[in-house]
Amino acid sequence: MVGLSFLGQFLLRRNLTKARRQFRTKGTTTTVSMDANGIDTNGAFGNSHLKWVAVLKPAIYSNGVLVKLSRLWMLWLPDQCLVEGTPTEVRQLLADNVKNSSPES
Repeated sequence: MVGLSFLGQFLLRRNLTKARRQFRTKGTTTTVSMDANGIDTNGAFGNSHLKWVAVLKPAIYSNGVLVKLSRLWMLWLPDQCLVEGTPTEVRQLLADNVKNSSPES
């Protein structure tokens, strides 16, 4: 039984590693822009627009913002990768448009 539990853990890690290698968007760049109308993403495999009503409360950290699109889908927006605006402006835009959000969260 002990041997089977070790084998199970090994196979699980092996399958996760294999899945990460096959991730379609690995090595591509996705551009995220936000304004009063919502969030726009442009990437190698398509473009999308999400209205603010659909965005869940973001998690705000000292080095960026984790925008929650659903319980499973999220966007990490690191402060160091901002091309336009400041981290304070990003946090304020989220606070103004996302329900139950504040810039100090």
